[in-house]
Parts: sequence; structure tokens; C-alpha cells
Amino acid sequence: MCRTAQGPVHRLWEPLASKHRPANDYAAKFSTPFNVAVAFVTGSAGLDAFTENSVRDATILGLAAKVRYVVDPNNPYPKSYTGHVKMTLKDGRVFEERQPHIRGGVHEPLSRADIERKFAGNARHGGWSEGQIGRFLEFAKSAYAKTPDLSGFRG
Repeated sequence: MCRTAQGPVHRLWEPLASKHRPANDYAAKFSTPFNVAVAFVTGSAGLDAFTENSVRDATILGLAAKVRYVVDPNNPYPKSYTGHVKMTLKDGRVFEERQPHIRGGVHEPLSRADIERKFAGNARHGGWSEGQIGRFLEFAKSAYAKTPDLSGFRG
């Protein structure tokens, strides 16, 4: 069960049957049940998680079919993008996680390592070789090190 704001329901949760079984890899990107399931099954919800194979994967679809939501009238959306998931296992154990804001936003910026990992995943997805990725990251580090401090600059 996930608690969500009313605002994103029409894009990410409804119609629920379609979100449980996305029609294709593009539709899967806009399905919270699929995103939750693919992250649990594969350990990631990056670009490579959204393929024609993943949207036909019986394990992912089986878990996605169990994901439900409830609208939280106290959710601060759109001022803040929150996250919530509560799982009850067959043996009765319950796991719950809440996130008060989006990771990578102003309240929880990504680390340099996170940004580099995300860049590398996107570049791989775009067909870059490991050599190209490494060379670009070295160039970016070098360019950043040479950038003057403009924090006091007012344009």
C-alpha cells in the first residue's frame, strides 16, 4: 500500500488495472505499481528497467498487481514530493518506509558519486562505451576543478 497525494493519481495510478499491466515500456514509466515492483525485483528503476521484456516479466507483473494506493489528504504535494510504501509479507511481517521529500531535490541533493552513477547509466543506455564514459567523467572533473568560484557574483 502506498500513500499518495491526489494530484499525481491520474498520471501514475489510474486506471489501476492499466498501471498494474502497462501496455509497453513507455507506459511502464508512468505506472507507480510497475515502478515499485521493478525496483524490488531488479534492484533498480533506472532506464534499463523499462524494456519490452520487463513489462512482460511475470514476477514483476505479479508484484505490480499487488500494489495499491490510498490518497492522503494531508500530503503537501505539490509543495513537496513525498514517498510512502507499506508492505505486509505472507508471514505477517510489516515493512514501511516514508520519504518526506524527493531524493535529488533541494532537501536531499545527490552526491557527486550519485550524479556520476546516474550519468554513467544514462550514457550506457544511450550506447556509450565504458571508455567514453570514463573519459567524459575525467573531463568533467577537470573542467569543474578549473571553474572559478562565482558564488558571490550577481548578474
